[in-house]
Amino acid sequence: MLGGFDLLACAQTGSGKTAAFLIPILSKLLIKLMKRPRSERQPGERRQKAAPLAVIILPTREIGIQIFDECRRVSQGKAIL
Repeated sequence: MLGGFDLLACAQTGSGKTAAFLIPILSKLLIKLMKRPRSERQPGERRQKAAPLAVIILPTREIGIQIFDECRRVSQGKAIL
């Protein structure tokens, strides 16, 4: 994933599949946020259009909630979510 390729995983429940794909995504997002230049701008002013930084496609809402919760746990203390 760090090389920019897609990933397909199959493993037992509780083996860390979710963290295995979330950690590289979060890593890239943190690097992108750290490289962002600091500029003096007015509160609420946008420098660029909003765009998705990552897309995770899921089959059900329940799995989406589980992955969101895991993402919050893995990124605890980081300014991403």
